[in-house]
Amino acid sequence: MFATEEGTNLYKEQAISGKNIHPQHFREVFNLHLSSIGLGTYLGQPTEEDDIKVRNAVKTCIKSGAINVIDTAINYRNQRAEREIGNALQELISEEAITREQIFISTKNGYIAPSEEKYYGKLNEYIFEELIHRYVCRKEDIVGGIHSMSPSFLEFQLEQSLKNLRVSTIDLLYLHNAAESQLDYVTPSEFYDKLEAAFSFFERMRDINKIRWYGLATWDSLRVQDKHPHYLQLEKVVDIAKKVGGDNHGFRFIQVPLNFIYHQAVSLKNQYIENTKYSLAEAAKQFDLYLFTSVPLLQGQVFKSTVQPKFALLMTKAQQAIQYSRSAHTRIVSTLVGMKEEEHIKENLKVATVPPATQEELESAFS
Repeated sequence: MFATEEGTNLYKEQAISGKNIHPQHFREVFNLHLSSIGLGTYLGQPTEEDDIKVRNAVKTCIKSGAINVIDTAINYRNQRAEREIGNALQELISEEAITREQIFISTKNGYIAPSEEKYYGKLNEYIFEELIHRYVCRKEDIVGGIHSMSPSFLEFQLEQSLKNLRVSTIDLLYLHNAAESQLDYVTPSEFYDKLEAAFSFFERMRDINKIRWYGLATWDSLRVQDKHPHYLQLEKVVDIAKKVGGDNHGFRFIQVPLNFIYHQAVSLKNQYIENTKYSLAEAAKQFDLYLFTSVPLLQGQVFKSTVQPKFALLMTKAQQAIQYSRSAHTRIVSTLVGMKEEEHIKENLKVATVPPATQEELESAFS
């Protein structure tokens, strides 16, 4: 059971008719109707207090009609982010407030992610006791002491994520910061071989309907110059996806930082396609990929900039920053906003009541 065209369209129509959400707040992507703001769940501590805040944030955001995109990762708060998302979704489903088909769920794997409190701060003990000794992966499969692309490890994490989220399927599974974590330790050739093995595993999971799509969640690898040690050539990545999955491969999404300080995904022409240079967003369009963008507020750092965008109908700096990030390119599905406090949620979701900015409004926003 994945997010469906019918389910997401129903969520959209109910939001527009009953929740004062602007029709253009939703984007149609592969026949799904997805909110242009998604809920990110990265920040917080592995505490019961933050468990409650995350669970309530998920419920508030979904009930508002403004968000049907939920993003997480197995390593966020030692698996507790996934678990509270699962708890919140089950509560909403049992209340008949939503159905699973209305909500697009993405998570990430790759980082070592102990869940038991006895392993908090004791990563090496977890690796040897729970991974190596249980034959989940080999010592040499773990790079930098924190990351693995071994298919057996990725399968182990996928099964745990499904259990944590209390679902039978995941709409989008990202390989998490793969280049950023691996390329300091392996050669590019070795990395692309590992990527092929990981993508082959993802395609097998698509065949048995455990995931619908897969992608790369990145930090700098797709928005730096080609001489950077973490640089990834998107064309090579797509070629690997086609090799293992054919033209109907499941590699369809990229997550990348985007705000008006980190704007390289739409401004830097660093991707080569047949000897022509494109920005990441332009290259994504060439390959029929879409972007989810992260850190629109850069954990508050954007507020320190001497230049702030100004869009009509929005008042606060946070709203202006979110408006920029969701509007910066037509290949952007959602900008993922981390928020747990009620006042922040209320403030940020007001952006959903106005349309995304036009190209002309983007150009004039910084004047």
